[in-house]
Amino acid sequence: MDLQKLLTKAKQTGVLSLRDQNLPSLPSEIYDAETISAGVSFYEAMPIKRLEIVNSQLKAIESAELEKLENLEALILQKNLIQIFAPAELPSLKLLDLSANKLTSFPDISGFGQLKIVVLSSNPIKTLEISSDSIVTLELNACALSTLTVDCPSLIDLQIDANKLTSLDLQNLTKLTKLSAKRNLLHRLTNYEGCANLASVDLEMNRFSSTPLSCELFSNIQLLYNLISINLNNNQLRSTPENLFLAQNLQIFQANDNEISNILLPKGCFWTASKLEILSLSCNNLQEIPGEIGLLNNLKRLILVGNPMRKMSRISQEASVLKAKEFLVSKLPLDHAIYKKEVELDEKNNDKNIQLQINNTQLDTMTNSGVKLIFCNQKLPGSLFTSNVENIVLLKLEKIIGFNQDTMDTFCEHLGRFSQLKELVLRGISDIPEIILASVPNLQKVDLSQMRNLQFFQCADMPQLQYLTVQQCILEDFVMDRIENLVYLDIQQNKLSIVPPSVYKQENIQFLDVSQNQIKAVSKQVFRLRKLQNLNLGQNSIQYLPSELGLLGPAVEHSDARTKLFAGRLQQVGVQGNYLVRPSKAVAGRGTKAILQYLREVLDFELFIEELNL
Repeated sequence: MDLQKLLTKAKQTGVLSLRDQNLPSLPSEIYDAETISAGVSFYEAMPIKRLEIVNSQLKAIESAELEKLENLEALILQKNLIQIFAPAELPSLKLLDLSANKLTSFPDISGFGQLKIVVLSSNPIKTLEISSDSIVTLELNACALSTLTVDCPSLIDLQIDANKLTSLDLQNLTKLTKLSAKRNLLHRLTNYEGCANLASVDLEMNRFSSTPLSCELFSNIQLLYNLISINLNNNQLRSTPENLFLAQNLQIFQANDNEISNILLPKGCFWTASKLEILSLSCNNLQEIPGEIGLLNNLKRLILVGNPMRKMSRISQEASVLKAKEFLVSKLPLDHAIYKKEVELDEKNNDKNIQLQINNTQLDTMTNSGVKLIFCNQKLPGSLFTSNVENIVLLKLEKIIGFNQDTMDTFCEHLGRFSQLKELVLRGISDIPEIILASVPNLQKVDLSQMRNLQFFQCADMPQLQYLTVQQCILEDFVMDRIENLVYLDIQQNKLSIVPPSVYKQENIQFLDVSQNQIKAVSKQVFRLRKLQNLNLGQNSIQYLPSELGLLGPAVEHSDARTKLFAGRLQQVGVQGNYLVRPSKAVAGRGTKAILQYLREVLDFELFIEELNL
């Protein structure tokens, strides 16, 4: 090991890396790396921000000595022989990786105020109590954990695969988004009610059963509003949880290799609101499934292989989910609610409610500054639906009123009477009558979602508009004109090949999301968006970011007085899922600040000024 050469490289890159060495203890030169010149001038030397000692037989770290590396942001000590870790005063530390060592305990790290990621996987730790206000990712895979207490209110990602846990307490994990607890002995989750942000739960190969205690999670599953995916493969379930289909945003449910013989359904018309896309129940004991499963509008995959479905053998191997759904619906009895005149009954009840409200309304008071109208293709919770549009204008207008496509055109004739309308939401409507936006110039918020025929959209002469969402359509072109106060624009999940040129004229915009399109380039004109704070370009086909984008970084990040004149407020740039060449993936991986700094460094400022004057 050439220590001098190693230190020289560290001073040039800010990374001090030792791999595959035989170092029971570290040389003092490592701890003194900040003060040793190593042939690099003071002005060119970079602070040591990352220390990597990997697979080097290291047995201990001298905490007091380690504190000399005061700028350290990442400490990676993988695959060593460390038995005890004593915390050091490292105020800038964000990543601590002690995976694959010999730790049997872990100290209090609450004093690490900037620590974001902790990795302790593959250590023989049986009992662990960890508390931190800053940690967002905690990895504890393949330890010997039988008891775990986590008090980390900022935690987003918890990975505890391959342990010996029998229960898990989620109290105070209010920001938890992802939970992976595969290959444990779990039979219960407790205090999950506050985990409203939980999106993904992986409980494969545990001991969850169909007992009320084990299925407690599902008794209040509607509280987990953001839950998208559940994996319960290889457990001991005898039936699916009764309230499973009440999870408002659940898209994926997997319970393969259990003992399920029955699919329990909640009361009511649950299928109208369900967003379930994948239902996977292979290798269970199902002989048939309820016909109501065929009514799930969003269901794209129904996996039932390996079940003794003698009564429904036709669909057990069915490759087409559409044919399977058609078959299931055909098995519904004739007196089923789907065949009744349920819609007519609802309309009659709604008309009665409308009449009651009319009787209690002073018709000479028509203030409508707080009205919120929602058009949609299905009933929304808390909405008042009606087909009698003549009664609409007689209501107190702070109500939420929903319409389907059939009544929408008729309602547009009355839209002029809502001239002060502030918010308009259209979801799943096939077409937008041009009269809508033209008739309500005082709109402040417009949401156009899931417009299946919307390829082109033009928005003009709406001086009050601040929030505009046009997502999950097939938008190929988009034009805005005279929208001076727009601060929020979300046009994700469309088919745009470029960021629409009119977007660069919205100089008050603060949030811009163009992710999940087909965008290949971003214009140099992006520098005009000096109030932009959040820009999401993720999941596109972008190779090169314009160097002018770097100008939008906050003034305090500019080292060049010339570029500082064009400084903006940009705090977050999302570029994941692109094919970046400039900046490189290495630069992009370091985050927004590094991206913007790099772009400023490669900017030809003289050429920029010349083009600006032209």
